[in-house]
Amino acid sequence: MNAPRQQRDPFWLVLGGILGVLLVGLMVVVFIISSNSNSASPSAVAQATATTAVQGAPQAGNPTVAVDNPPVGAVDATPSEEPAPRMPLADFKALYDDPAKRPLIIDVRAKEAFDAGHIKGAESFPESDVDTRVKELPKDKLIVAYCQ
Repeated sequence: MNAPRQQRDPFWLVLGGILGVLLVGLMVVVFIISSNSNSASPSAVAQATATTAVQGAPQAGNPTVAVDNPPVGAVDATPSEEPAPRMPLADFKALYDDPAKRPLIIDVRAKEAFDAGHIKGAESFPESDVDTRVKELPKDKLIVAYCQ
């Protein structure tokens, strides 16, 4: 004759399942956090802002102007990834001449170079200070940065 089977308590099985799900969830959260920590740092933002520059100020006769309009949130770019967006000098001049459409113009050269001469209305924003001052840049306005 067969002896009656003793029924197991499901508590331990349910508890083991819950703990397993929590452990997997914790591993997913740690993975997501660690992958986000590799996103843009202030220095990456500084590099992206500083490299979005005019290769010669408009008065130097350069026919194109680089434009920087940082998106809301972090910027994850390095100088070698993608060249700065550019606009023809005539388009920049049209924006510059219209006070309603005039972009924020930042000069990322050293303060001494800025003092020696700059575009009228430009703000000195030295590349060495970008890390600490990047939060001063408006997110809702066109920004034109230039160096050299």
